[in-house]
Amino acid sequence: MEGIHGDNIPVNEPLNITVRIDPGKLEPGDLLVELVVGKKDSKGSVTDPDYVPLKIMNKGADGILTFSTEYVIRENGPYSYGIRVLPYHAKLASKQETGLILWG
Repeated sequence: MEGIHGDNIPVNEPLNITVRIDPGKLEPGDLLVELVVGKKDSKGSVTDPDYVPLKIMNKGADGILTFSTEYVIRENGPYSYGIRVLPYHAKLASKQETGLILWG
């Protein structure tokens, strides 16, 4: 992640996220990679996060996939964020239908 200064993410400045994934036998289109980010409430919970999909940028000769996106924090305050990787297919009823999620 680029754009974090210590424990701070400046407001109205881009946060650049790049993720490298070894997909194993999966094809790039079989994965959904998302930034999940939201403001924490007084109990430390995130109640209404943003789900920002990362786009595939590169497939290396070693098979490693590189995904990337940009996000801008619009308000001051404590935030929580993570990257999640899910199997994807257009005919799934929901993103979490398979119950398989890898968090990073």
